[in-house]
Amino acid sequence: MDRHRDRGSLMGLLVLPVLAALVAPAAVAANLPGSPDGTVRAVTEALADGHPEVVWQALPASYQEDVTEITHAFAAKMDPEIWNGVFRVGRKAVGVLRDKKQYILDSALVNASGDKKAEVEANWDTVVGLLDSVFASDLASLESLKTMDWEHYLATTGAAVMAKAATMSSTSAKEHEDFVAKLRASKVEVVSQDGDSAVLRMSTPGEEPEEASFTRVEGRWVPAEMAAKWDADMADARQKIAAITPEQMAQGKAQAMAMIGMVEGVVDQLAAAETKDEFEQAMKNALGPFMGMMGTGQQGAGDESGD
Repeated sequence: MDRHRDRGSLMGLLVLPVLAALVAPAAVAANLPGSPDGTVRAVTEALADGHPEVVWQALPASYQEDVTEITHAFAAKMDPEIWNGVFRVGRKAVGVLRDKKQYILDSALVNASGDKKAEVEANWDTVVGLLDSVFASDLASLESLKTMDWEHYLATTGAAVMAKAATMSSTSAKEHEDFVAKLRASKVEVVSQDGDSAVLRMSTPGEEPEEASFTRVEGRWVPAEMAAKWDADMADARQKIAAITPEQMAQGKAQAMAMIGMVEGVVDQLAAAETKDEFEQAMKNALGPFMGMMGTGQQGAGDESGD
């Protein structure tokens, strides 16, 4: 169990920089000012201009080295068949989400979401487009991950994904415009500064001003909380990666491949459906065992409470 949790933590660590780039409009960075407020303004303006690589460029050099080292070390330990299997199934799943869109939106499962259905429909193409870009990117190749250049990744795939998300639907375009407008209208001021520590007040139109502490590390101003935890978090990640042995990977591989095979079978069934009824039946076949397990668990809980 601990090994599975450790792998989950590692995956989370690797996914974070990607998600950070994908959920915030793009960024540029070049010469970041030496002042804390100037740094935040420069990053904000770069994001508004559409260049996510600014997030990477704003990190201290040692932080960049840490993330790169951990990424490459993780890729060296990961089993290629497991990694390729996950991304293969991911690409197939994206195909189902794209090609069977109307079947899914008309399904009983989505209709059961009630008022949220309209939101699901409005964001569908955006989400599918983002997933498509991620599953087709350098992350899909373990060999590419072994030499991953995060700055290049954010400047290319990250920027392309954000541009796609901003124009994929009228809803996402409006949200993007509102986000950019807020970024450009935001104000940053220094509340206090003492050497390598500073407190900034950030004001955004329509929102309450917020104060945040920053610390200067190797000439870069970063959130104080991030700086305080960085070394410990990186040491923990390195320790977890180092603890993964070929024997452990081999032991977990059979279970991982079985799970991948099961999910792939379900996705293939959904992809093969040619009518709405066939798709609904495939969904029932796929979800039936899980719904049964949930029902059994609920019944057991009810029996215990009755006792």
